[in-house]
Order: sequence, then C-alpha cells, then structure tokens
Amino acid sequence: MSHWRPKATILALALGLAFWPYAASSEATPLDVLHYGANNNFDAKGRYMPAHAGFNVADLTQPQRLAVLPPGVKALVWIGMCDGVTPKFLARVQPFIGNPRVLGFFLMDDPDPRPRADRQGSAPCEADKLRAESD
Repeated sequence: MSHWRPKATILALALGLAFWPYAASSEATPLDVLHYGANNNFDAKGRYMPAHAGFNVADLTQPQRLAVLPPGVKALVWIGMCDGVTPKFLARVQPFIGNPRVLGFFLMDDPDPRPRADRQGSAPCEADKLRAESD
C-alpha cells in the first residue's frame, strides 16, 4: 500500500508545470528531442496538427508543405521509390535539397532485396539502388 507524500507530490507537480510549456510547444525541447508524426498529419486547411501535441518532425511529400510548418518543426521527406538515382528520383528530391526545414529523407519502408512470388507485381528493392539513393 502506498502512502501519499505531500512534499514529493508538490515537487512532481512543480516540475511538471515547469516543463509543461515545452510539451505543449512546437519548438524543440531544451534537449532537442525529436518526435515524429507519421502519415497524413496535415488537416484540410494545410496545418500540421501534431505540433499541438509536441511533435516536431513532420512526414511530408510535397515541397509546398515546408512553408506551412510551424517554427521548430522539421520535415522528414518520404520518397518510397527504390529505383536508384533516376530522373524521376532527382525530380522528387531536388525541391527539398538545401532547405533548412528538411531533417532528412525517408527512402523506403521495409526494403527487401529478395524477389518473391507474393509481391503481387512489385519489384524487389535492390540494395545497390537503395544505396545509390542514400548516397
């Protein structure tokens, strides 16, 4: 059975209130902790909604979304091709290159170099092509 300890409870509440503005802010915490909000995180008006809960890394694919990110929020740009450095790949990444709001590129979900019969028409993600995109 636990006993209520008033001093410990008051201290915990005081610490919680002291750090509460950081948890509710879209700015990075004092420790520069990154919190990634994945998939469909913009509302119908184009606002990055997870920022209200402290998520400061947005998942996006469209370069125009960079301009609407709240201060302190960076972008992880989804690519999802795994065809190597093709003209299509270059056209996809070029609008993001050099933008300080871009944290990085998310090249591929679960890359698998093995050809498999159950892929239903999708080609394997060859390691050399993924390596070229990464480079």
